[in-house]
Amino acid sequence: MSQVIPHVGSRLAAWWARTRASSMRLGGRAPWFGKGFGLRRTLSVALALFLLVYPLKLLLDWIDPLSLPSASKLQSERLSSQLAAPFYGNKQPRAQDHIAVVLIDQKTLEARGIAWPPRYDYYEEVLRRIVRQGPRAVYVDLLVTRKREFDDSLGDARLALGEDLEAHPVPVYFGTDKPGRPSLFHDVEGVSELVTVWQGVDYPLAVSPAQQLGALEGASDRCDAGRENWSVAYGLYHDACPQAGMAGCREPAALMAPAQACREIAVQWGQRRPAGNARLDELDGQHCLAASDPGFSRGASAVRWLWSGLAGKLVPRAAADPRVPCPYTLTVHEEQLDDPDVAALLHDRVVLVGADLVGLNDLAANPVNGQIPGVYVHAMALDNLMTWGRAHLSPVRHAWLASLLLALFTSLLLAVVLRHAEHLGVGLAAAGLAIAFGPILVMHFWLRHPPVDWIGSLVVFAWVVFHARDAILMPGAPALATDDAAPASAAIPVPPATPAPPVQPVPSAPGDLP
Repeated sequence: MSQVIPHVGSRLAAWWARTRASSMRLGGRAPWFGKGFGLRRTLSVALALFLLVYPLKLLLDWIDPLSLPSASKLQSERLSSQLAAPFYGNKQPRAQDHIAVVLIDQKTLEARGIAWPPRYDYYEEVLRRIVRQGPRAVYVDLLVTRKREFDDSLGDARLALGEDLEAHPVPVYFGTDKPGRPSLFHDVEGVSELVTVWQGVDYPLAVSPAQQLGALEGASDRCDAGRENWSVAYGLYHDACPQAGMAGCREPAALMAPAQACREIAVQWGQRRPAGNARLDELDGQHCLAASDPGFSRGASAVRWLWSGLAGKLVPRAAADPRVPCPYTLTVHEEQLDDPDVAALLHDRVVLVGADLVGLNDLAANPVNGQIPGVYVHAMALDNLMTWGRAHLSPVRHAWLASLLLALFTSLLLAVVLRHAEHLGVGLAAAGLAIAFGPILVMHFWLRHPPVDWIGSLVVFAWVVFHARDAILMPGAPALATDDAAPASAAIPVPPATPAPPVQPVPSAPGDLP
């Protein structure tokens, strides 16, 4: 391959020179490209770069050598999400003010004097404290589907929960690992289930048979937006935003058509610190953005994320890693519900109850916080739905088309830069920034998708330009060595011919004939 690139670059230089001569005959330059630019020449170089690089990028993506293209794609999405995190939730409607997590951890068990798993009446006790605060809905992110024979409190817990919901009508959901599988509290009026686990990277709204946990190869991927297939975030979204004008909601959930419910969510995480969190005082000084932080602080935080992605191990990890320990969602620990002021924070919120205990293996990684309990994934997906509605970020369905557009944009940009050989270094630096941030802005704000593998595309184009630059900018390529106003023959000046000296007559030798 290292021999192919210079050869193609040489052919490119010859093509460039021929195109230049043709454009001169056609009548000069295209002034909107600036001095030294011809539209036809620039497009020709861009086409040559595109035909050289795009097939190479497709081949690398298909082969995936050493999983490098996959790692590059993952890092492109992660870094883009990190750069957007400080600015998420900065505008109204602010769904963050209407979602809360009630967390059960080791301190909770010690304060309550219980072990894990708790008795069934403990679930009823927790739910009773929550529904009395008037939330919009409550979800318990625990699988309570198999009865324990040694626990005889299930019957009393069901009766007590029924009385609680009769006095305080609030939708209550338990998690299930398979659509249609009921929880042990399913018979209680007002209790139902939402699918809490699936196979895949992105967050589905409706879980298809192929996405179900333990699905066999060849299972149908046909999406059924029926209620029993709803994921946690999608089900809670209908209770959080049942009608127009609800606080924290961009639009009512009823506007989400069944076909749109078959699109997954590419979850965007936020970094803004929630207002009123009871334990945030313990996290001061750990790079958590306050609710009132100005735009300058958010910009500085985005720069830290960028530096973290670029620096790698060049600096100590603690200094380069800006990950924040505080989650985006308001968090109340279960033992704090004894405090009336803390419990009142749950009013008019969607409340998700989760656990953070050693041995449960319910942790999820995200680009902003690192490893956090899985309940926050549901909370953040719900936040995305309430904030954006049908305009939420979704995975790219036709990645090849997005890569094609990125390759065309990059080829044209580099062709323009290469025409300015005298400022090549500055031009390539500016092109690199445009290739990096252009796809992020376009994909995020306009197309509503995570960006494509812009890091891999940038590396491939840089490698090609490095190997082809000598051929493209070589002295024999007059497109960059001469002024466009001069004729093509003026590239190599020819000195005037020196007149031959006059011929002197040779005198006749004696004895020669006249």
